[in-house]
Order: sequence, then C-alpha cells, then structure tokens
Amino acid sequence: MSAEVIAISGVTAGGKTTLVNQLVKEFPSACAFYFDHYEFENAPDMKDILNKPADYFNAYRLDRMINNLKEAQDKYDYIFLDYPIGYENKQMGMYIDKVIYIKTPLDITFARYLLRDFANSSGNDILKWAKCYLEEARPLFITHEEIVSKHADYIMDGTLEAVKQVAKIKQLLT
Repeated sequence: MSAEVIAISGVTAGGKTTLVNQLVKEFPSACAFYFDHYEFENAPDMKDILNKPADYFNAYRLDRMINNLKEAQDKYDYIFLDYPIGYENKQMGMYIDKVIYIKTPLDITFARYLLRDFANSSGNDILKWAKCYLEEARPLFITHEEIVSKHADYIMDGTLEAVKQVAKIKQLLT
C-alpha cells in the first residue's frame, strides 16, 4: 500500500500550515511534511518568478524532502505536504497525487503575515514591510497564484474556516 500524497499549496500566509495541521489530526493514518522545515541549496531569488517562472520553481533541489516522502510512503494512508508550489517543481511533482490550492485574498494574507511575523515589531518595521509588499511581494504573489493554481486539482476558498476546508477535503478524498 502506498500513501496518497496531497500537496496543500498557496501563497505565504494563505493558510497552508493551519490546514495541514488540521488534516493530520482528522486523518488517523496521516503524516505531514512542511516545505519551510527544509533548507534548500540554491534556493532561487523570489524575483525570478516574474521573469523565468519555470526556472524559479525548478531551481529548488528537493532531495531531502523527497527522500523523507519515500520513507513514509508505506507507513501512512495519506501524506499531506505544506508545499507552496504544487506540481510546478518537476522533481517533486511526480510524487504528488493531488494539489489543493488555497486561494486566499491577498489583503487577508497581508494581514495574517503582519499578525504572525510582526507582532512585536516597531511601527517603522511594519511600514517598511508594507512598502516592500506593495512594490515587490504582491506582484510575486499574484504571479505565483496564477501559475500554481492553474494546474491544481482543486481550488479551496481560503476564507473558509479550517474545519470547513477539512470537510471539503474529506469529500474529495473519499
């Protein structure tokens, strides 16, 4: 028996980690791998996504994550990946059975990011991030969403509560 590998994709602060954590609680024979828990050699410059999206997504060397995934394949029914780039990385894409893209409005992701990463920051730091977001991050997020969501198997409403998202995913997987 081999686990079904489900990638939960989306932009930063879109709700991927929250959903994956909830899915692992709800599915008795499941585990999770989190993209952010890995260090990647030759990680691409975020700006490359605007000019050379295919090069950007495939610049990540995901050997460690893939090896961990292979080791878990026969131990679980489901493997949930907190993995922002869906099928776009050819090295990892071949191991994924389904991609669920969380489409969260960018104003919500911006607010979540501030709450999560700037809770103890000065007003100046928050203003600097807001400027960076408008000038650099937002265009990157828009491009990311256009590319990754286009190939997803399912688009999830990122404004839904995690409990409702889990219920929809249970319907998809059964």
